[in-house]
Amino acid sequence: MTGKRLEKLYIITRSMKAGGCEHVIAQLANRFCATGTDVSLFTLYRHDSFYPLDERISVFPLNDREEGRSQDTLKVFRLFRKYVREGKPDAVLAMPDMINVWTSLFLAGTGVPVIVSERNDPARFPASRLKRMLRKPAYRFAKGYVFQTDQQKAFFPKRIREKGTVIDNPLDAEQLPPAFTGTREKTVVTAARLAPQKNLPLLIDAFRAFSETHPGWRLVIYGEGSERDNLERAAGKAGAGTVLLPGENRNIAEAIRTAGMFVLSSDYEGMPNALIEAMALGIPCVSTDCPAGGPASLIRQGENGVLVRTGDAAGMAEAMCRIADDPQLAARMGEKAERIRQRLDVRAVADKWRSYIEKVITADKE
Repeated sequence: MTGKRLEKLYIITRSMKAGGCEHVIAQLANRFCATGTDVSLFTLYRHDSFYPLDERISVFPLNDREEGRSQDTLKVFRLFRKYVREGKPDAVLAMPDMINVWTSLFLAGTGVPVIVSERNDPARFPASRLKRMLRKPAYRFAKGYVFQTDQQKAFFPKRIREKGTVIDNPLDAEQLPPAFTGTREKTVVTAARLAPQKNLPLLIDAFRAFSETHPGWRLVIYGEGSERDNLERAAGKAGAGTVLLPGENRNIAEAIRTAGMFVLSSDYEGMPNALIEAMALGIPCVSTDCPAGGPASLIRQGENGVLVRTGDAAGMAEAMCRIADDPQLAARMGEKAERIRQRLDVRAVADKWRSYIEKVITADKE
């Protein structure tokens, strides 16, 4: 049978607020649209997209509620099933976590193949053990599985591993400024949801230890979330004006471009876009070597960045000192990190997604 071309794709997600999953969706949707696929984007909540979307992409909020407010899951996914049955897309792409579960269950019997994508550590997401248990029977109804890392893929049973594929996150380097080549500022930066997963207190503790021998440096944490109050209290203990939490920034690349280093302190991650963009900007990077293996798939230890043990504030402070004390090492790391632009080019990555989706829908028709 001749391979089926991907002509019409539905994507469903939680919302298009700022976040790694949402950023990937925007890049893929834009690229698919630019290469001839009719793309419709469905969200559980009503919210303007934080990321630019091609004007040809149709966006359908499945209810009028904003994210964070309770909703009738049954009603929302029954409505989505109705859209799918009427629209008859070639495939439905779902992400993340519980969107994968509900989409797989509610689209069973429609004849439209569902491809789910894991965007975090599957051992911890969904956060509820009950919901993680529900994933097992739900995934039997999916036809394709996309993982960011080999570690994610290895978590699942053989049946899913054999059907699944590993694809890196895309990077639209044309939307980034060029890497900075001048003298870098004495600034440590990160960009993350202010959430427990990101373990930003660890970063603040590491920065406090680092600043004892490196006065004049600042830590700037970009992002918003539930942990703001706790982090502001921790920042206050670090000394006036040394730890800043300016909130979200729509032009984050420009905001961090001249920073002395980028540090990721997460307890677990998928493949962090913030780290990818920092590397693409040529910023020397330090990251926890956390599950599900995203940072380790990006950083070659000591060459284009530094990996430290998860939860190790002392090790993180030591890595920060190493970068601050050796400008030549920092410059070499940044130069090699910038090469991530070629590896993760959005055109090549989107082509891998397209090829895999077309493989799934062709197999489903056989």
